[in-house]
Amino acid sequence: MSKNTFKKLLSGIKNNIRKQDTVMRKSIPPNEKLALTLRYLGSGYTMSDLHIDYRIRLSTISNIVREVCESLWATFKKSCFPTITEELLAKVATEFEERANFPHVIGAIDGKHIQRVIQITNFYTLT
Repeated sequence: MSKNTFKKLLSGIKNNIRKQDTVMRKSIPPNEKLALTLRYLGSGYTMSDLHIDYRIRLSTISNIVREVCESLWATFKKSCFPTITEELLAKVATEFEERANFPHVIGAIDGKHIQRVIQITNFYTLT
């Protein structure tokens, strides 16, 4: 992830995930919370791995990941996930058909290449 993307995400959620320092402890800064959450989501590390790397209790890591994910969703859901309408689906299907030459499809997961076998049109005809 680029620094600009990280800064954009952070600027959108930092006020929602910031906590006050207390006499007993300093709070974890928003940029570290976001970095921890992105590392958890993007790397496949377990929370136990992050506990060792960041030296933060497991329960705290769990709370941070939940808090940051909820804040990201609340902040960016309208801009990143528009309301799905029939017009939007038709537009996406048309664009996908133009790019991939598959009609009536709105997307694909991953990029597995499968060889298609096209039968001759008059193979079973008696003419």
